[in-house]
Amino acid sequence: MKKILFLLLIGVPFLAKAQYATSITTSNVANYTYVGTLNPSGQGSPQKLIVTVFGGAWYATALGETTFYIGNYGDLTVNRVTMGSSDGGTVTLQAYTNTNNTIDFYVYSNNWVAYAVKSITLRGNTPVNQYITNTNSSTVPTGTQLALNINPVMITDGSGNIGLNTASPDPGYKLSVNGKVRTKEVRVEANWADYVFDNSYPLLPLEKVEHYIKDNHHLPDVPSAAEVSKNGINLGETDALLLKKIEELTLYLIEKNKENKKQQNLIDLQTEALQIQSEKLKQLEDRLKHLENNNKTN
Repeated sequence: MKKILFLLLIGVPFLAKAQYATSITTSNVANYTYVGTLNPSGQGSPQKLIVTVFGGAWYATALGETTFYIGNYGDLTVNRVTMGSSDGGTVTLQAYTNTNNTIDFYVYSNNWVAYAVKSITLRGNTPVNQYITNTNSSTVPTGTQLALNINPVMITDGSGNIGLNTASPDPGYKLSVNGKVRTKEVRVEANWADYVFDNSYPLLPLEKVEHYIKDNHHLPDVPSAAEVSKNGINLGETDALLLKKIEELTLYLIEKNKENKKQQNLIDLQTEALQIQSEKLKQLEDRLKHLENNNKTN
């Protein structure tokens, strides 16, 4: 029993602190929720601030949780992670410098919203987390508003689409990455191009391929450089298309090999005929020389 009471004494305050500190429901009215204060540069005393917003637009599909990770070591850094779904574009983070040259942060909304907020700060010279008392106001904060460069580290929407380093994941793709990707392996499911080897496949004559290239500056069925620059490429489709062109090239080579063999056979026959003619001519020359010698003797 004593152990249970001990756990409750420890756990209840922790759970209370982990709860959202304030919730906001407004109807097309501007609202500023204070979430914390940092020094503009914390090289001597670095500070960190984490702000979490659940919800956003008042409709039920705004079910996501957006967290802003803010640090002031050197330059001010703000990273954003949104999980679950977007906030409907109705909630954002704002910052204002106040009279004592510190920076106050606010969660700002100006539309039909329903969301909850909590925030906590950690100071480099104070090893204890400080939970912020969040307050709401419809009045614009005093001071000068700062332009925040918010880095969208990861964003997910309500359909399970993920965006890395982009604030707007493409709804047509499960993963949108604004940057380079390095991986050990990528497995792509695609329809392969073995149909090229069917007897009924309409292989274009090389003359038509040549004319097409002169007119369009790229191979038939292959997108142009302008199309790729605008739309990118589908890895599966592109690999299958490249294989198709390799298989077509293989068919051209096979056909050319057959033509070369026919030409070589013809050359061999002509060479053999020339050798026979050459031998016959030599025989005739020898006979003529023999007759000439006989005439001289007589």
